Amino acid sequence: MRYDMDSALSAVRHNYSPGGVDEITLTMAAIDSQFARYDPEISRLQSILADLHEKRARLQLYKECCSSILSPVRKLPPEVLQNVFLACRSPEPNVIPVVGQVCRHWRDLVEGTPQLWSNISIGRTRFGFHQHYLNLVALFLKRSANRPLSLTIRQPADGRLVGLVSRHANRWDTLRLSSTDKAFYTSFGLNGRFLPMLEKLEILETATESPEEPIKILHHASNLRHVVLKNALEFWDLPWSQLTRLQYDVHATIDAVHVLRLCPRLEECAFDKLQVMADPDDPAILTLRPLRNLRSLRLAVDTANHTQSAEAIMHTFLTALTAPSLTSLTIIGQWTPADLSDFLAQSQCQLAHLTLGPGYMKDDKVIDVLQILPSLSSLVLDADIGTTRQLQNRVITDKLLRRLIFYPDSDSVLPSLTSFSLKTSINFEHQVLLDVIESRWVPWVTELYGVTVSRISVVDLEFLGKKEKLDPESVAVLRDLAVAGLRLSLQQGPEKISMLTESDP
Repeated sequence: MRYDMDSALSAVRHNYSPGGVDEITLTMAAIDSQFARYDPEISRLQSILADLHEKRARLQLYKECCSSILSPVRKLPPEVLQNVFLACRSPEPNVIPVVGQVCRHWRDLVEGTPQLWSNISIGRTRFGFHQHYLNLVALFLKRSANRPLSLTIRQPADGRLVGLVSRHANRWDTLRLSSTDKAFYTSFGLNGRFLPMLEKLEILETATESPEEPIKILHHASNLRHVVLKNALEFWDLPWSQLTRLQYDVHATIDAVHVLRLCPRLEECAFDKLQVMADPDDPAILTLRPLRNLRSLRLAVDTANHTQSAEAIMHTFLTALTAPSLTSLTIIGQWTPADLSDFLAQSQCQLAHLTLGPGYMKDDKVIDVLQILPSLSSLVLDADIGTTRQLQNRVITDKLLRRLIFYPDSDSVLPSLTSFSLKTSINFEHQVLLDVIESRWVPWVTELYGVTVSRISVVDLEFLGKKEKLDPESVAVLRDLAVAGLRLSLQQGPEKISMLTESDP
């Protein structure tokens, strides 16, 4: 049967109405008969096409499986994969490792790596009791096997959860406690409990009121060495004499001094948020013994809230302390060159790292100290004191930076410097900063003149305030140094500047 499609379309467009309908009706019936012939054939061909698509998809999956079998990652020994998983694990507690969802082999490795299940937290985030949460904690305890546990307990914590983790107290390695209620710290029986593996205690919140007598805890934790504290000293009764690491948010300087007397074995010590000065004639200060094991010390005045002279607070420590083994010193707050120089002289220590933070320092002060530290290899200068007073603090100027440029027969300081970090508003010529870095990166001084100077390897720059951007030419020079191998980072205000060139991958 033949059809004249053009005539049909023309009739439709011109509102044609035939006199008789029999012929058209017969034509439509003939078309339906043709549909009856075509439809089965179309279905047959569609079935063949679907079958071909399915077979192709199976072949594609088979090829991907073959490619996966050839993947180099399959050749990694299980212990290497476990180390990779450990390096990628979340620092947050109660996180089931997602790498276990990749394949059965990886899941078996994850489930058989106890370290991945050893960070547990209970309380606060779950204000009511949930059986699923109890099951999750039980799962972590089971899969952590006999590994040391890092445990966080936040108030409020359901008694059933506390009881569950308490049955594994012999495995507690790190204990973090968080509450503003003083009674919380005595509710677990921590003083009478035997904790043979506990090495670190961390207090996360400050209590709202002090107890009638010091809270005595952890006197049966023979391996306790590291403590992070808040609250006044009268709040705590700890096994002080066995501590080697202490971080203490303490307002009263005299409390910090008493802690130093109680902890003769300290190797690392940080006092933050100091606000209240002490009487320099207090016997506790005058009779403070040398801290012969102390290697790292941080003294930080609360620059936003201190009510008394920051210089006087620093004076108390710098005149009373003697630390002959000290290699790292951080000072946040105002200080005098005389006090710091006297401290270094009386300690007779060889500082390798020095951080000078905000505190209305002037370049003359910094230079006076740096020139007596030839062994210093790492220097951090942080002149950021907040947005309201940035222009008052012009510590980092040309005068200071020029003393860091190293060339023969100069009065340069710090010949052993290998790491330099600078955080400030730009109150200096850009080229002077470049000269500091290039003079210590390119070894021409040593090669030509035989002058001994260490090669700088790390430079961290952060500029902020109203003057926070280097010119494009200076940024290009820094980028070239980074490409040449210098580990260099640059941040201008909120923007992190890439040190990669366009040709780098």
